[in-house]
Amino acid sequence: MDRTAFLTKLTDALGLDNPGLSETSPLGEGIWDSFALLGAIALVDQELGLAVTAAELQGCATAGDLLTLLEQRKASESAGS
Repeated sequence: MDRTAFLTKLTDALGLDNPGLSETSPLGEGIWDSFALLGAIALVDQELGLAVTAAELQGCATAGDLLTLLEQRKASESAGS
């Protein structure tokens, strides 16, 4: 996964202004409303073919934490295939 490209797409999905998210951007209360959660879940499914829950997204303190979660999930699914 291209981390920078995914963060750009996530920035768009969340409707955030540029410069958008970096790996150190906090993902706190101001980010996760119901529409943002749905958009992020759909993006992850569309781009990576992974299912994530709202709770998993909300558990990520930073955008880098989210990317790490997704990379670990992708590796786990690939290993299980």
